[in-house]
Amino acid sequence: MNRRTAFLIILSCYWCGPTLLAGSVSLQPCESRGLPDDAQCGKYRVHENRAARSGRSIDLNVVVLPAQSESKQPDPLFALAGGPGQAASHLAPIFVGMKGIRRDRDIVLVDQRGTGGSNGLACLPEDRSEAIESILSFRFEDLEECRSQAEADLTLYTTDIAMDDLDELRQALGYEKINLWGGSYGSRAALVYLRRHPERVRTVVLRGVAPPPLLVPLSFGKGAQKALDAVFTACRQDSDCNAAFPGLRKEWKNLQRQVRESPTHVSVRVPRGEAELGVNHDTLVNSVLFMLYDSASARLIPSFIASASKGDWKPLMGFGAGFSAVLSTQLSLGMTLSVLCAEDVAFFEKEAVEQSVRGTFLGSALVDNLVDACQQWPVGEVSEGYHEHVRSDVPVLMLSGEFDPVTPPGWAEAAASYLPNSLHIVMPNTGHVPAHPGCSRDLFVRFIRQGSVEGLDASCVQGMKRPAFQTRG
Repeated sequence: MNRRTAFLIILSCYWCGPTLLAGSVSLQPCESRGLPDDAQCGKYRVHENRAARSGRSIDLNVVVLPAQSESKQPDPLFALAGGPGQAASHLAPIFVGMKGIRRDRDIVLVDQRGTGGSNGLACLPEDRSEAIESILSFRFEDLEECRSQAEADLTLYTTDIAMDDLDELRQALGYEKINLWGGSYGSRAALVYLRRHPERVRTVVLRGVAPPPLLVPLSFGKGAQKALDAVFTACRQDSDCNAAFPGLRKEWKNLQRQVRESPTHVSVRVPRGEAELGVNHDTLVNSVLFMLYDSASARLIPSFIASASKGDWKPLMGFGAGFSAVLSTQLSLGMTLSVLCAEDVAFFEKEAVEQSVRGTFLGSALVDNLVDACQQWPVGEVSEGYHEHVRSDVPVLMLSGEFDPVTPPGWAEAAASYLPNSLHIVMPNTGHVPAHPGCSRDLFVRFIRQGSVEGLDASCVQGMKRPAFQTRG
């Protein structure tokens, strides 16, 4: 898998500091590799049941990257992670080097309840190969042990509740207003915070936009098919790629038929060892889905399909297994299910599901497997009107990848209709990676500094090109 993607996912933060009483927060120097010397870490205690304000409590893990200027701005940047199920601490590498933001503003990373060090709900099999295959297929056969061992009311780990945690922490840290950054699921969380606490938000940056009306993963089928079709088309139009892989679409269809009729196994290298992986329809198509997340890995798809067609599954399945191995080390699956089962799956309608998967290479397996998992999982409640678009006059910058397989640009376009002070930028030839490729970082920094989309010239993104295809082994 792509080194940059792996690095962004792998890094985790181990907090220091004492357990604190509710309403107080104390920051101390972090004891974690990969963070700058001035980084501050701590814990903040909230009630698990915010409505009752009694019973079990949760210590939220917090890291602050302090502004480097003595005359810093009073409004920090709060970064919200994706997944759902990833901890915000995993975003640290993105922001450590962002001098344009860190010069003037604190950057605050809070592990959302149920993730990372905030009562993380891991819920994956102990066997490494089994955990990797579970992530890659999104098939979880038995969640009873996880439910019984979790020290949590699993119905209380939804986005609404988590964003109220975040606002309580904002107040405890002494910030009057904040800027929000959210990637993928984090964009949904940011919009929910904006709806629930509008007076506390100065600006919002959304990358890979997943607004509340989007039911995950119903957008994946069509989005992934469009992204894969674009890879095939680009390969055909590239003389070198077309010469190396002239029968690409046919080979891909043959591979799908082959694994349906004759599933197999392969041993592949993953971070820190090897894994035995089943090669079946679910693991095959999801390996390709993961490759489509980033244009740097999408460029390998023709070569990997050709290798698999010759009987060598290791390149293609190795990527899927490697991506899943990284996720398995830091994905809090219990939180993933608490969010998706309550906010998405509970609202699936048969006709919408059938339409979402019709004519797509992903098919219905991902949706079906998630529905099966949710039948084993306690389902929380969402607030009235939760799935309506968020309306706000707050300045919002939205960034979409042209070929994002899971949060395609159309969802940001729909959200923009309700955000009159927003700007939506579609970055050509890019996917879903939650960083800031090309000149989009400069646009992000300029937007935060001026607090408005006025005058932002996004023409620079037109220079983003698809990386050259790999045509040799």
